[in-house]
Amino acid sequence: MEKKNSYKPATVAFVPISGLAGDNIMKPSERMTWFKGWNIKKKEGIINGMTLLEALKTIKDI
Repeated sequence: MEKKNSYKPATVAFVPISGLAGDNIMKPSERMTWFKGWNIKKKEGIINGMTLLEALKTIKDI
């Protein structure tokens, strides 16, 4: 029997970014005012953030 790979969407941070402009990479962007941040569920509780760097740090301490 083949094992199905899946993930729980509540555990993944959605972060809109622009690598060219640097939007939401290391600091929140003023050009994406519609984006109010991300939140994910972890064993420790709910974690919130605004940037890609913050999201990456939740995976493993960098």
